[in-house]
Amino acid sequence: MEKQLVKKFLVAGVIILFIGAGVIPSVGSLVLEHNRYGKGGSYSVNLNDGSIIFVDDDQDADWYDHTHVRTIREGIINASDHWTVFVYNGTYYENLLINKSLRLIGENNVNTIIDGGKISDVITIKTGVDETNVIGFTVRNGSVIDENNCGIKIESYVEKTLISNNNIDECRTGIFIKGRFTEHNIISNNNIVNFDYCGIKLGNFAHNNQIVSNIISMEDLEDNKSKGIYLLNSGENLISQNFISRCYICIHLYGSRASTIMNNEISSCGKYGICTSSTGIGNFIILNKFDDFCGTNRGDKRPATFRVGNFGDIYSYQIYLANDWPDYDGSGFYRIYGKFGSWNLEWFTVDVLPEISS
Repeated sequence: MEKQLVKKFLVAGVIILFIGAGVIPSVGSLVLEHNRYGKGGSYSVNLNDGSIIFVDDDQDADWYDHTHVRTIREGIINASDHWTVFVYNGTYYENLLINKSLRLIGENNVNTIIDGGKISDVITIKTGVDETNVIGFTVRNGSVIDENNCGIKIESYVEKTLISNNNIDECRTGIFIKGRFTEHNIISNNNIVNFDYCGIKLGNFAHNNQIVSNIISMEDLEDNKSKGIYLLNSGENLISQNFISRCYICIHLYGSRASTIMNNEISSCGKYGICTSSTGIGNFIILNKFDDFCGTNRGDKRPATFRVGNFGDIYSYQIYLANDWPDYDGSGFYRIYGKFGSWNLEWFTVDVLPEISS
């Protein structure tokens, strides 16, 4: 009972009502603490447009009712559209299907853990479910059977989803936006590690999404064939301010078009820093920083950190501008290594204003 009273007091203390001119407006914020990558901080969630369900796996028996439940699955079932499901710290062994628009919020992204038990995807946002938030969790142990088994999967025809401030660990793919007109979603400020296949993947026809300020890294580069961020036949996406390291290919654009790859930091890739391939056209690759050379696990000495490769269409082209290359000698354009069919080319195109970002 003492624990119950303390938690109710804490939650009540972070719901803030703004009072002005003698009137109490119906505006509330839930202020949540997080410890992202060892750096403390907080964010607020507006509770004005719905109600809230609390989840706790170790409360006293008399605490539980329709809005106070033991499992996250119960919370999702009991919630209505646009409600908040707030999850207290604990380890929850669940595989979740989110089939309605809601805010799924963890108390702390280190100590609020959803463990998928390596059975299937840990969290799936169902086809056609818009305006869902998943914030503040450690998501771990998704299935490793298939490359598209994920920590968090967003299915087709989903818009305006926010996946933010999560730690994702030991999943074949960290976050997968499946595609088919899955648009206007934001993947931000997540820490994704120990993935076997891909950190973040955007599938066919996943357009107009933002992948911003994520940390994507493998612990061991040796025998690692992973991709940090993979855009597959998708377009007009923004990939910005991510830190990607120790991946075989840090950013791979396959058949993708008109996306902006901007202000990312790429380090210690096994083969290529950025690889564009197939018939992708018109991608803007600007102001990215490459900390060191690639090729560290394939045995060659080639210093290039960028490859344009495997084109099936001569009209494929990209725009490179003002990237920071570690081996740029300061004279003229930066030549970018490429491959056309079976031909290896010492340079395929150029960065016309190299090293401006440094």
